[in-house]
Amino acid sequence: MTGQQARILVPEYPQRPFVGKIASTAGALDPASRTLLTEVRLSNEDGALMPGMYAQVKFSVVQADTVWTVPATALIARAAGPQVVTVNLDGTVHFLDVQLGRDLGQSIEIVSGLTGKERLVVSPPDGLKDGTRVVAEERK
Repeated sequence: MTGQQARILVPEYPQRPFVGKIASTAGALDPASRTLLTEVRLSNEDGALMPGMYAQVKFSVVQADTVWTVPATALIARAAGPQVVTVNLDGTVHFLDVQLGRDLGQSIEIVSGLTGKERLVVSPPDGLKDGTRVVAEERK
């Protein structure tokens, strides 16, 4: 995730680990290589790191307490961040902010924002507004 710390190890400096932070990611795994394009930024004030050097990058991965997997079609990408649409008991819809985990292709991990008791709209239509009344159809 953006801002997460990364350790960079360079063979030319075996006793000197460099520390950087994740600046951005592509947001989805490349299905062919199962890799995630990630930009790590670090300080190089003394010019020790040169173009063409090879490095090994180590990320600290913290497992979330509860991870929910939802269909990728349930996710709405907005400028304010990713959201899902829930259906309340009274039949009205509510947009809920979520934090994403891994992109699994046809499904997405949600690491924060859900309790597991929500009823989600699997394919929310364009133009759906918060508070709109809908008829829920249960899927098993």
